[in-house]
Amino acid sequence: MESGPSPFVPFFLGLAITAGKSADTLRWHLIALLVSALGIAVLADVIWWHRDAQGAIAVLLVPVLQLAAWTALVVLAWWVSHIRARARARRPEGSPPNSA
Repeated sequence: MESGPSPFVPFFLGLAITAGKSADTLRWHLIALLVSALGIAVLADVIWWHRDAQGAIAVLLVPVLQLAAWTALVVLAWWVSHIRARARARRPEGSPPNSA
């Protein structure tokens, strides 16, 4: 029985959609790596290091929280890339990126 919505389905879809674009693929890989690593760390903490009666609840909620974290990071990554694209579009032609 699965404990909740799997966060790995959106990971796979994001990586499959952006497979040809290097910057987008890197962004998806970093988000997937970060959310997966944090989920594994939480599960290891609950199962091995801090065992208690509420550990089962934590194990059930980890996939839900991973999906929420994934969603927040995707929105943040989109927002940052949108802001950077607007800044590049406003920069005069031929000027260095860090000029004031």
